[in-house]
Amino acid sequence: MRPNIASAPRSSPQTLHITPPGTPAPTITAVLGPTNTGKTHHAIQRLLRHRSGVIGVPLRLLAREVYERVVASAGPAAVALITGEEKEVPSTARYFICTVESMPMGRPFEFLAVDEVQLARHPERGHHFTDRLLHARGTRETLFLGAETIAPLLRELVPEARQRRQSRLSELCHSGTSKLARLPHRSAVVAFSAHDVYELAEQFRSRHGGAALVLGALSPRARNAQVAMYQAGEVQHLVATDAIGLGLNLELEHVAFSSLRKFDGRTHRDLALDELAQIAGRAGRHRTDGTFGTLAGLGPLPDRVAHAIERHHFPAIQRIYYRNPTLDYQSIRALRRSLVLAPPHPLLAPVEDAGDLQVLDLLTLDPEITARAATPERVELFWEVCRIPDFRRTLAGTHPRLLGQIFTLLCDGPLPDDWVEPRVAALERSEGDIEVLMGRIADIRTWTYISHREHWLEQPRTWQVRTREIEDKLSDVLHERLTARFVDQRRRAFMAENLAGTGAKPAEVDALGRVRIAGSCVGRVRGLEFEIDPSLEAPMRRTIRPSISTMLQARVTDFDQAPSSDIELDAEAAVRWKRGTVARLVQGTALNQPRVRIAPLPALEGSLRNRVHGRLSRWQEAWSEELLGPLTATEGQALEAAARGILYRLREELGSLPRRSLEELLKALSDPDRKSLAARGIRMGRHHVYVRPLLRPWAIQRRALHWAVHHGRPPIALPTEPSFARTEAHPVALLRAAGFAPLGPRAVRHDILERVDALLRRQFRSRGTGDFPLEPASWMGCSLAEAEAVAGALGWRRDPRGRWRR
Repeated sequence: MRPNIASAPRSSPQTLHITPPGTPAPTITAVLGPTNTGKTHHAIQRLLRHRSGVIGVPLRLLAREVYERVVASAGPAAVALITGEEKEVPSTARYFICTVESMPMGRPFEFLAVDEVQLARHPERGHHFTDRLLHARGTRETLFLGAETIAPLLRELVPEARQRRQSRLSELCHSGTSKLARLPHRSAVVAFSAHDVYELAEQFRSRHGGAALVLGALSPRARNAQVAMYQAGEVQHLVATDAIGLGLNLELEHVAFSSLRKFDGRTHRDLALDELAQIAGRAGRHRTDGTFGTLAGLGPLPDRVAHAIERHHFPAIQRIYYRNPTLDYQSIRALRRSLVLAPPHPLLAPVEDAGDLQVLDLLTLDPEITARAATPERVELFWEVCRIPDFRRTLAGTHPRLLGQIFTLLCDGPLPDDWVEPRVAALERSEGDIEVLMGRIADIRTWTYISHREHWLEQPRTWQVRTREIEDKLSDVLHERLTARFVDQRRRAFMAENLAGTGAKPAEVDALGRVRIAGSCVGRVRGLEFEIDPSLEAPMRRTIRPSISTMLQARVTDFDQAPSSDIELDAEAAVRWKRGTVARLVQGTALNQPRVRIAPLPALEGSLRNRVHGRLSRWQEAWSEELLGPLTATEGQALEAAARGILYRLREELGSLPRRSLEELLKALSDPDRKSLAARGIRMGRHHVYVRPLLRPWAIQRRALHWAVHHGRPPIALPTEPSFARTEAHPVALLRAAGFAPLGPRAVRHDILERVDALLRRQFRSRGTGDFPLEPASWMGCSLAEAEAVAGALGWRRDPRGRWRR
């Protein structure tokens, strides 16, 4: 019999509520269908028929919109708003509008609704939606709203739910491709990076007078201001990321895709059919029909894709994400084990690489933090701190360090005002460009979140008001900057008037690469490549040519003199400078010697290209030395032949080799040379000889890139944990080149492998034992079963008596 997951006991306060005697039997309904079916409106109407209720929605922006609609019907005293960054709870509140994560599950409500339940498949947030599906119930009525793709899964996991399909209120039709200049009014163009959004908005500014912008990085207030500008008709077009797909009700007649691929935080991938439909479905609202298509440069949608979106036929969701809700706070190790406990049903997938769990693992490396988290209360506090959202999405750096400081201070009481004050005050400045302002808004949202945590601040209400005021102020400035940059009514006549008959005017380049002559934009320069505005007529192009030539010569000089730190290598092996690709890394003569191939750059003449090539060669040498410097035999250092041979071999293989391949050289090492190699970070393990500094996260990614370039493969971003689950996307040769050993189901970093092997040899060196130690699983960040499989790959086996032996 299938286990009844929804009724499983839990130790957290998020428990199911028993229906009081004498009340009607509670109902559970799943209202499923495409966009523009009125599902959210239906939930609000059902809420208002009950004496109490709660609605969970996916976005703070949508929570505010639903809250205002319920307030209009029930009055402000009856309605509460709770998100991670807002908490307005009148003492007489009967209706609670919340983000899904913030739903107050410790109290009974007659009515409970969860919107967009198909987001249970989201790798980062999905487990919250799954938890609500399995455990959240109203005492009289429960409503789940979402896409039909989750219907089969709901039948299995929540069989008691009655499913009802909601039809779309308007037709959605595919209209093929359109040129940007000929897009109809009330259109939105969708891109999947801020850079592409800005570029498209620039084109709208020159062709149509301007566009409003919608990006996930905008604060709700700035996003609402941009949308209001569009809704009021001040601009006729919208440029957006896929943030348009949730939480916005717009008067859109057409949606055009500029791309069908996105970076999802892990890899570049094609959008799924239902993701495309969620975005396309923004066109046509209420009874007004809508259309969708692509921009001309992308080409038309395949017929099968267009038909699926029109008919709302998409593959069903196969699994949703789950995290064990019964957490063990006895220790950090116990907490982590409970967090990654295997799901109780095959349709539930464990959460992997979630941001809060990554923060936990990073902070656990700090001995001061682990020492302070010595009681269940401290461990629970530690986990609450780890869950502070990373609004900037900069997990690898600033965010975990801030959380570590916060936890350390909270162990001694509320965060001191004199510690919080300078950090908040630094965000109150309104100068800077759009990206700087969005960064400050993300940072102040972190402090707003902290101000709503109970007992974390000495004067929480004061900080709530202040951080909200700062966010509003920055949002207003951001809206003004976006409008000033992307809504421009000036036309080409102004530029022609300033250029005619006056000779070459200097070309000015702003921080985003826009090239202006006489105050008007004539194109964009990325790195060393100039792209002229396609709307400029031939006479104007001839007029500006001398100015552009002078500008490019100056940029080549800047590039030639630029420090190596200004020249970047991206995850796709492209060498970039000032937002443009100037070259690519390609296969060289050896694994550790890639070549640099200069980009076409047709605007550059021969002498300028030679200068660029010379600078790239110097950069490539410095780039390689940054990685392999510890393996360079320094002049003046008296190393014998065996030591020099080891350095040479390790350099050839990017810093790791099986010990057996160096056995003869290792036997010939003198004691002084052995110490000299150790000082460089070279470790002679039982299984591998490796360079400890080259197992740092940045070096692992650099080594993986070396391997991909040498083998002509697309670059693969490897996880940088001590070990990770092996997949078909991780060739064995790649793992070894990057410093990992493929063992059983996992790839184990060489230093961790040596540590695990040493412990197993100590544990099992006598007669053996039936007990497998817990430490290897903790070090590798895996389950005990996977740790035993790794041990098996190292040659350890249980004998008939259950003892581990080799």
